[in-house]
This record gives sequence, C-alpha cells and structure tokens, in this order.
Amino acid sequence: MSDMLQPDDTPAPPTSGIPELEVPASRWPTVIGVVCIILASIGLMCSCVGYFNVPLQRMGVEWAAKSGQADAVAEAQLRAAERFNIFFIAVLTVGVGLTIWLLVAAIALLRRRRSSRVQLIAYAMTSLFMLSLDIALQILTFQAAAAELNQLDQGQRVGEIWVSHVVQGFFIVLFGVAFQVFLLVWFSRARIKEEVGTWRA
Repeated sequence: MSDMLQPDDTPAPPTSGIPELEVPASRWPTVIGVVCIILASIGLMCSCVGYFNVPLQRMGVEWAAKSGQADAVAEAQLRAAERFNIFFIAVLTVGVGLTIWLLVAAIALLRRRRSSRVQLIAYAMTSLFMLSLDIALQILTFQAAAAELNQLDQGQRVGEIWVSHVVQGFFIVLFGVAFQVFLLVWFSRARIKEEVGTWRA
C-alpha cells in the first residue's frame, strides 16, 4: 500500500527540442487571386471589343439596310450610341485602368503581400463608383434611343430596347456588383485582417 503512494520515478517526456507543427497556409488567397486574374483577363478582352462597339453596330445597320432588312430599333440604338460614344470611351478607358489595377492586386494577393488587401478594397470601391456612371450612361442611351423610335412612329417597339437593357443590366450586376461587394465584405473581416497583417509588406 505504501509503495502505491510513492511518487512515480518514471522520467517525464522531454518538453523541449520538439519541433512545433507548422500551421498549413490558408488557401483562400490563392482561390480569390486566381478568380481576380480570370475576371481581369475577361475584362481586358471585353474592353478591347468595347472600343469597337459603335463601328460594329454601324456595320450591322449598313449591312441590314443593303440587304433590305433595315431595322428601326437597331438604327435608333446606333444613333443613341453615337451620341454618347465619347462618354462611353472615357468610362471604358477608366475601366481598363481598373482592370489592370485588379490584375496587379491579384498578383500581390497570390504573393501574400499586405498591400493586396488595401488595393482590392480600393479597387472594389472605385469600381462600384464607375459602375454608377456606366448605369447613368446606359439610362441616357436608352432614353435617346426611345426618343428616336418615337420620332419614327415606332414607339411600340421601345420594349425591345428595354429588354436588351435588362439583359445587359443583369450581367452588369453579376460582374460589376456582386464580386466587388464580396471583396469589401471578405477583407473587412477581423480574422482576414489579422492574417493579412502577418504577411510581408
């Protein structure tokens, strides 16, 4: 009985010299960074096409007229686009700059640089502001095209222009709002800010 109460002479396992297990790196920077690069690449391609939007519309209208299939809606949309083309070019050019900014920020995120968080937040806020300007131009273009149709006594076809703008608006919201809001929410989380703070400058 007394032997059972004696202290255990078995040596305790060493507590020093044991390497600590490394915490696996988070995967979210890679996922978000790759998504940003994909969206930036698509944005650059679409922007390049956007510069030729009015010439392509004009070619389509002229081809339809020569083939005897002139469309009043297409002609009204062309005249409205020509009227505001300089403003669309300006917004498009700024958009190209934003797309390049997104690409640079994405590369910084993949490299786990602290500056990537600030860059992506600033990009998202600026992108949302530019989106509001683009929407305003789309509204003005729609109104101008509708006025053109009314002058041609084709007011009953305004609905066709409305449908095209609704479809376009859906993609604007999908790619121009949802992702930007996600970036703002994600990089505002306390855990993400703390993790990014441990990265290289």
